[in-house]
Amino acid sequence: LSCMAGECYDEALSDLEIALDQNFNDERMARTYGMHLMDYFPHRERGLIHYLTGEDEEAERELEISMAQYPSDKAAFYLNRVRTRQMRQGHVAPSIPRIVIRRPSDEDEIWTADAPLIISGVATDEQYVSEVLIGNASVFSHTSAQELTFEKALDLPQGDHKIRITARSLAGGVATRELLIHADR
Repeated sequence: LSCMAGECYDEALSDLEIALDQNFNDERMARTYGMHLMDYFPHRERGLIHYLTGEDEEAERELEISMAQYPSDKAAFYLNRVRTRQMRQGHVAPSIPRIVIRRPSDEDEIWTADAPLIISGVATDEQYVSEVLIGNASVFSHTSAQELTFEKALDLPQGDHKIRITARSLAGGVATRELLIHADR
């Protein structure tokens, strides 16, 4: 890590390779020796080095391994940056994400007596869905995905409500679905 801080990336990669031979998995509070513990993320740090040196394919591979072993905000952030840079360098035109509502139904007009009303579904895009909004509230996701599921409980008073669902991709594509919900109790 000190080699990374000093921008000695080749030395840092060499040290991380030695560390991976001893323990392959990213983890929090890994035992180093005796009672000494530390956060241990060799794949995430290798991915960061590859990102900083412009080796996007290697960066993506290492960051995906890190996210599979122990998801972290830092790995998710750089994985999104790598994928975005790859699309920009490939001059990929933004595609439009697809939004499918699974619950209560995939209709644009819904009559319900449910309180709260659960809205769930999936947003898909080959260029990775990075964000889903229900109304103005973002649905939490650690990282972008080609298929991102979402769910939100809405406490709606009696009456008619327009609820907008928006999905954004890393490449900048935006899709919107507007639901008309009649809360009839």
